[in-house]
Amino acid sequence: MPTDEERLKSAQLRLATPKAGDDVRAAAGRAQQAGKRSMNSSIKVKAEGPHHIDYSIRGPGGIVEQLAFSLSWEATGERTIVVTQVGNYLVARSKFFGISYGPRKVPALRSFEQFGEWMRKELES
Repeated sequence: MPTDEERLKSAQLRLATPKAGDDVRAAAGRAQQAGKRSMNSSIKVKAEGPHHIDYSIRGPGGIVEQLAFSLSWEATGERTIVVTQVGNYLVARSKFFGISYGPRKVPALRSFEQFGEWMRKELES
């Protein structure tokens, strides 16, 4: 069974789509909403540029940044290459009386996976 960090690496996008940059930006807005997990995390836009959007997945209350990632796209002829790249991310372990045990967990993993699944579904259709 893969670890959360291995799943995080495999969840990163790299795909070619016939859709234009404006379509990618619109799909990213919908994927941002799809990636939100009520009472667990939210996805906020940190910065935007003509061919990229930087996101922050924040924990409950929007206080702690759990994962930072960037979505970028580049038009190459008839196709647009879309890529996500993960920056910093929070890793947690279960504790019992202050002693860590069990595997390392990435709390924002499911939100990032949902974002990527939504983008893939929108851009491949």
